[in-house]
Amino acid sequence: MELSMRRAHLYDTILEIQREVEMKAGLHMGVAIHDDRAKLAGLYKEARQIDRELLRRYNSGDGAARVETVRAIY
Repeated sequence: MELSMRRAHLYDTILEIQREVEMKAGLHMGVAIHDDRAKLAGLYKEARQIDRELLRRYNSGDGAARVETVRAIY
């Protein structure tokens, strides 16, 4: 449960940073911009570690572990 909550928090943080980066990309030159993209690498790494641990627990038969799947539709 704690891992799932942490993963959800990471996901929200990643989305927030990505939105800010996209918004700042349209600003005029000379505007002070604090770029948080460097934080994303660490957040992505932690999210992958959590996903691997949840998958390991799910495959070992832990009924409480839930693995979120995403299906792309083209």
